[in-house]
Amino acid sequence: MVDFENPWLFGAVVVGIWAVIWTALSVVFFDGNALGAAVQGGAGGVAFTATYLYVTRND
Repeated sequence: MVDFENPWLFGAVVVGIWAVIWTALSVVFFDGNALGAAVQGGAGGVAFTATYLYVTRND
């Protein structure tokens, strides 16, 4: 079983998912540049992961 409690593993999976989905949507629907979309998706994944981990941290 994969331990998604580990923030590094969670972050890597979320960034990967965001990059894949953002690239697919950009290429299929907007006829965009795949590399640029992957970078944007990765950046969005990092921003989401950082925000999610900040909001759900245990103090």
